[in-house]
Order: sequence, then structure tokens, then C-alpha cells
Amino acid sequence: MELFEKISEKYENKRIKRDCKALMKKCSAKSSRDMNTLVELIDLMYIYQDFEMAVELYHIIEKVEFTGNYTIYDEILYAKWTIVRIYRETNQTEKYEQLLNSVMEYENEAYFGLSRIVYTALLVVPSSCAISGIVIVASSRRASFSLSSFVRYRDWLLYQF
Repeated sequence: MELFEKISEKYENKRIKRDCKALMKKCSAKSSRDMNTLVELIDLMYIYQDFEMAVELYHIIEKVEFTGNYTIYDEILYAKWTIVRIYRETNQTEKYEQLLNSVMEYENEAYFGLSRIVYTALLVVPSSCAISGIVIVASSRRASFSLSSFVRYRDWLLYQF
């Protein structure tokens, strides 16, 4: 893909070049490894403050729908949170609010209909308390997804409220 070649030429970082090379060979929204690599590349673009390139990479997966595979969709959610942060940092308020609402709508459904107030209460306390709260609340297949997502997004969500 042209985008990955462009990024690979622009940066000398070995991780960026490795990820671009892997994604040029294969980039499938049905592969958790490919999604992990793509999200890692988005994160690296964020770290290098190349927000425009990070958003372009995100456009590759922005229309992917949840199919029941939490491993893949967890990566996509992580990318969405990174892009939400980019929109906020670059004062793109409309895009920020639209993507934030989209992600929160999905997470509200996935986390047993918990409200934003409950998220905030769980996230303001130390992470060990939030984890025990989730384990008590959740006891199904989604429990592991909820647990990993809250731990992974704890710092991101804390800034949103």
C-alpha cells in the first residue's frame, strides 16, 4: 500500500519500518496480528506527533464493525481512543465529540449498560479498586474484555470527563 511506503520512507525508526513492511504484505481487518501492528503504527505516529498520518492510518479501520471477535475489536477501540485524543489536542471539537460519542455508545452497550458516571467513579479511584469493581460487576465472557479495556483505557477516559 502506498501509505505504508510513504511512512516507511519518511521515518528511520526500525519499528516503524518493520510495521510498514509487515502491513505492505498483508493488512486484514480479520487478523488480530495485523490490527495490532496497525494500531502500534498509529501509536508511533502519535508519539512522533504526526497526527495527520495517524488519522490517515485510522481511516483504514474506521468502518470496521464489531463481529464478535473481542481480540480484534479491542485493538480498533484502542486506535479510536488515540484518534479521540488527537482530535482533542488539535482542537477539532466536532470530530472529537462525534468519535467520542461513537466509542462511548459502543462501550456503554458492551459494559452492561453502565453509565458514564459509573465509568468516572471507577476510574477516579486507584486502578486496583477499579479492577475489583469490574470483577464483581461482570461475570460473563465480556468480563475479560471489560477488564482489559478499563485497565487499558483508564488514563484515556480519565481525561475525557
